[in-house]
This record gives sequence, C-alpha cells and structure tokens, in this order.
Amino acid sequence: MKWFLQKMRLYSEALSGLDDPRGEHLLNLEARVRHLESEIARLESRLDEFPVAPNRQDAFGKDA
Repeated sequence: MKWFLQKMRLYSEALSGLDDPRGEHLLNLEARVRHLESEIARLESRLDEFPVAPNRQDAFGKDA
C-alpha cells in the first residue's frame, strides 16, 4: 500500500505541472476584466471633473 501511495504521489506531482491552456486563458480573461472594471470605476469617478456640454437649444437659441 505504501508503494502504491508513493507512485500515486509521483503521478499527481507530474500531472500538476502540466500546462492548462484553457485554464490559463480563463485566468488571463479574468485579470483583464478586473483591470477594465477598475479602469471604468476610475473614469466614472472623474466624470464630475469635466464640464457638461450645453444643450443645443441653450447654445444656439430655441429655434435650432
């Protein structure tokens, strides 16, 4: 039994080192989404810094 457990441990260590392209792709996508969400939050927090464009009627009169 001890021999079997040692062999299984060797196989599990070997399998844990294999590349997982689908998993890596998903992790990269998750990181990108987190980055984009934080960028959106940062930009939304800066909206108050910019003046609001006037309405067309305010800029050109009520006939425009």
